[in-house]
Amino acid sequence: MKTDLFINNEWRPAAAGKRFPVENPATEENLADVAAGDAADVDNAVRAAKACFESQAWREMSGRKRGKLLFKAADLLDARLDEVARLLEQQGANPFRVEAYRRGAETVRRLRQPVSTVLRDEGLAGLERLSDIGTSLARAIRFLPADQLTKSR
Repeated sequence: MKTDLFINNEWRPAAAGKRFPVENPATEENLADVAAGDAADVDNAVRAAKACFESQAWREMSGRKRGKLLFKAADLLDARLDEVARLLEQQGANPFRVEAYRRGAETVRRLRQPVSTVLRDEGLAGLERLSDIGTSLARAIRFLPADQLTKSR
């Protein structure tokens, strides 16, 4: 599990070097010490995102290629919903939210097509129409950080 900040396509510690513990509320077990970002880290992330967005490479990339990159990210994240559910559960998240992620993961696994195909063909509304997905989980699927995803279909 990565515990640093992901900025400018790389994992890095917080600028101030601070970290904070994330504990399992039931057992008080330390799950991880994670980077404690502050205003300087936000500034760095915004600067990096702006530079990428304004870069010649991104401007000259076809919409089709940009779309393929975003759809690939969606395909990669569908396998990670169970992991998200497990982490939420360990952190004491609302049990209904945890169960929603688990049921959503099962729905995604049963799809006959990749999540990216649903997004491409039907947009966010297509994901929302799937059983056990709904608006909130569809948005989470669309925006989970793809850099942490290692498993694809």
